[in-house]
Amino acid sequence: MADLARLRDRRLILQRFVEALGDAQAGVRARFVEPGAPVPADAVPVATPEHDFGHLVLEAESARLPAQAQAELRSSACMLAVVLENRLRAERLESENARLDAAVSERTGALARTAAELQDLYDHAPCGYHSLGADGTVLRVNETEARWLGYAREELVGRPMAELLSPASRELFTRSFAGFKDTGTLQDRELELVRRDGTLLPVVVNATAVRDASGRVVMSRSTLLDLTERRRVEAQLEEATERARQAQKLEAVGRLAGSIAHDFNNLLTIILGGSNFLQRSMGPADPRWADLQDVREAAERAAVLTRQLLTFSRRQAAQPTVVDLNRVVENLGMVRRLIGEDVELSTRLTRPLGSVWADVGQLEQVIVNLVVNARDAMPDGGRLLLETADVCRAEARRLALPAEHDWVLLAVHDTGTGMDEATKGRIFEPFFTTKEAGQGTGLGLATVYGIVRGAGGEVRVESRPGEGSHFRLYLPRVEASAAEATPAATELPRGTGTVLLVEDEPALRELAVKSLTQAGYTVLEARDGQRALSLAAAVGLDALHALVTDVVMPNMGGAVLTRALRAARPRLPVLYMSGYPDRDLVGDGTAFLPKPFTPAMLATAVYELLERERRQ
Repeated sequence: MADLARLRDRRLILQRFVEALGDAQAGVRARFVEPGAPVPADAVPVATPEHDFGHLVLEAESARLPAQAQAELRSSACMLAVVLENRLRAERLESENARLDAAVSERTGALARTAAELQDLYDHAPCGYHSLGADGTVLRVNETEARWLGYAREELVGRPMAELLSPASRELFTRSFAGFKDTGTLQDRELELVRRDGTLLPVVVNATAVRDASGRVVMSRSTLLDLTERRRVEAQLEEATERARQAQKLEAVGRLAGSIAHDFNNLLTIILGGSNFLQRSMGPADPRWADLQDVREAAERAAVLTRQLLTFSRRQAAQPTVVDLNRVVENLGMVRRLIGEDVELSTRLTRPLGSVWADVGQLEQVIVNLVVNARDAMPDGGRLLLETADVCRAEARRLALPAEHDWVLLAVHDTGTGMDEATKGRIFEPFFTTKEAGQGTGLGLATVYGIVRGAGGEVRVESRPGEGSHFRLYLPRVEASAAEATPAATELPRGTGTVLLVEDEPALRELAVKSLTQAGYTVLEARDGQRALSLAAAVGLDALHALVTDVVMPNMGGAVLTRALRAARPRLPVLYMSGYPDRDLVGDGTAFLPKPFTPAMLATAVYELLERERRQ
């Protein structure tokens, strides 16, 4: 459309020029001939060195064209060619200007878009940016850094950077900025910024200097990375490392406890067995009988302590029985030593109390974990109450407990610091702890929860900040009493048959031989697995009615011995006895008698083993 308008414009010029030329000569008519059309002989070209525009022709009314008109025609043709050439040049210049204007406009728009994108990247980058003047004042800062600090950008511009730093970082920044003017770079410098609310923001800073023509530093540009997440991960890693160290310590203590228990339980078995034999030989009327009873009770308390040590190191195998919670609480003598002198300990025990089905060692671990937790919540002392009670089904319904049976309550109350709702909601999570690093593993309450739930029980917690904590454990009540379920075996049940007894501790082996002999058995004894194999081969496996063997022995242990004998006689009855608490040491489902034991307990275990074999 623009080219068509220009063409019409040129034709209008020609038309007006021709009309003016004709008007200037009376009796003469001017005509323009387009390029390429037939041209009369007297036509005058309208042309420049660059373009041929056509020809001008004058036509007179008379036969001849005046000479003056012909001269005017040539002059007019030259003028017209110059006018048309200038017009073409003007058109080309106009077109070029329009093209340049469009190009400039497009480039300006592109630059504006690029500048906007760069500004958006600058403002919303995942790192902070700022520029400082030579005096350390903020010249420019991006939105990210301003948001980190809780300010609007306008509030930061013009402020000395030192004002935004913690006191320790301010001193470091002052020293670094002075040296920065010489080096021109600052790399991986960790500083702490102070947010508007006063909290600290750890960052790592990298900066470069901008110099003028003379080399003088006129400003600096800095990039900041937020170290909060990295510090959190580092803290988690440090915490996990500390937990791993604590776990290694616990494992080491457990291994040590198991080794101590093996030897200690052997000694306790000898003490219990010897005192039992002496008491049965003299009777209660003998004045020495009471002294032996004291020895037996001391040995039994030592056995309880050994079991507690193994429980705390988590190496005591679960052995659920019918239990009286009152007796568990009363027998846990180390509670007093755990809480310290500034904590007042009291108990409120319901008598008589229903029994529960649980592992005594695990219940002791539950109580100790709750007591230790309460003690830590009372750093300045306080009161600690251990409570037991029966809970009937009606009360269970009120407490939103399953009401298909009665319950027994074990509660631990303290007057400590208490907990808020957020903490209370997480206390049973494994590894969650509010204690300082190295002061706790975060497994104590998780273990309590697991043991109670594993016994079919429920755990309820009440606590408020400053008002102490109340842990209530509800365990299903069972009908049989603890006294009926766990009678004190004193008489040796009698049986018959040949027993191969294998034990590496001479005194304990002698006691076991005596116990089984008095119970009616024929006993073949060996001090290790190798000698037991030789003895069995000598008498013949068919002559043996049972194998009673220690688990851990030199030369050949009990499990290896059992496999060797059962390879020839698969149904050979076997009773393992061990001072190690972990029944997984044997792993083949045989009968197990933990040490320490009394002569009656050994005789009973062998009797029941052979009775099961006879019934099958």
